[in-house]
Amino acid sequence: MLESNALSTLEAIDIKVATQVMDAGCIIGNRVNGIVDGLSGCWFAKFDTFSTAAEQGQPVARVISRITLQQILARALGDDAILINSNVVDFFDRGNKVCFKNGQQLDCDLLVGGDGISSKVRKILFRAKDSTYSGYTCYTGITDYVPPHIGTVG
Repeated sequence: MLESNALSTLEAIDIKVATQVMDAGCIIGNRVNGIVDGLSGCWFAKFDTFSTAAEQGQPVARVISRITLQQILARALGDDAILINSNVVDFFDRGNKVCFKNGQQLDCDLLVGGDGISSKVRKILFRAKDSTYSGYTCYTGITDYVPPHIGTVG
């Protein structure tokens, strides 16, 4: 889900891309939203994801496939702006240098550390220690199943 603050930020950066993302997403604020027990069907909490954003003139939160979001953002940046399978070993805020394991160095305006929970970028930027397992596991997936309550529950 992309919340209103993320969409507002994207609008400030590039309104055309923001519009593409919002058009591809699905507004669920007009449905019941919250946290429900999947076994019993009892609601732990319900919350409004529509009114506050609308009252503030912000874009309303949307659900969008991560793949679709990545495709829109990648198209906007262009093939020459994205490096994959590139092992960052260091970067410098002054001079905008990114250094890779293979010895390559790049000058760049932005480094996005999409390298997972054991992020090398996060460790360098925040001098962070290794992450600690919280005891919770989250599984995600994509299915073609459409639940009977899809029109009323976000």
